[in-house]
Amino acid sequence: MGATGPSLKAIVLLVLGLTGAVSALVAYVRVPTADGSRVRGVTNEPVRSLAPAPVERQRLRLYFQAREQGLLEAEEREVAGGTGLGERVRASLAELARGPAAASLQALLPPEAPVRHGFFDAAGQAYVDFGAAVRTELAGKDAESQRLVVFSIVNTLLANVEALAAVQLLFEGSEGPRLPGVDLDRPLRARFDLVRTATPGPSDPAEAGLLEGPNT
Repeated sequence: MGATGPSLKAIVLLVLGLTGAVSALVAYVRVPTADGSRVRGVTNEPVRSLAPAPVERQRLRLYFQAREQGLLEAEEREVAGGTGLGERVRASLAELARGPAAASLQALLPPEAPVRHGFFDAAGQAYVDFGAAVRTELAGKDAESQRLVVFSIVNTLLANVEALAAVQLLFEGSEGPRLPGVDLDRPLRARFDLVRTATPGPSDPAEAGLLEGPNT
């Protein structure tokens, strides 16, 4: 029997081909630009935002010396940075060395107080290794001032990092000396009795029973 027209198979192939061509034409669109012109060759895929990712912020509680009372006093500030353990430790110490914003407070760490190293153990103890500048700062102070310098660091770290239970200060890789004001050869817990106002903060170790044990 002779063919008098296109076969069914040919018709099906033709329809499929036309369908594919229409789909490609829909996907290959002209996209208007800001100046009203059109750019060829842009598909209808979702456009990814070029806006910068939002910057993480963290709120810190820092302990400086109150000029009049001779005790520590908290100052809170919000800074850029992540909320991980290491990030909060670095940010806390950096802001402590930067000094207070309030004129009624004074810094206890020298601006050039770099942290050489830091690590944490499974018991929640932080070991923070300072350079020689902090050791020199401590050596030139009386016993009460030494105590305030040390616990401005310890209180600040324990107030801002919930995972920590105690802090040991090291100096150029070695344990600190036994000063008249405080013993630096062991980890220290927070001393919020040295704080002018001991109102617990959101991450204040006073709420977690970290005031137990002697800190002399």
